[in-house]
Amino acid sequence: MEEEKRQEKEENSKLKESETSEEDVALKEMIGPTAQEAEELVMAKT
Repeated sequence: MEEEKRQEKEENSKLKESETSEEDVALKEMIGPTAQEAEELVMAKT
């Protein structure tokens, strides 16, 4: 019984890890372009 619970926890944590890494990639994709755009704006103003 405990073995099953432990396995389930491991599977859940792995799922959460993969979800998190996918979210991180999405965040970086969102943040990256905006940071680049901000830099371009600064360059254009000076």
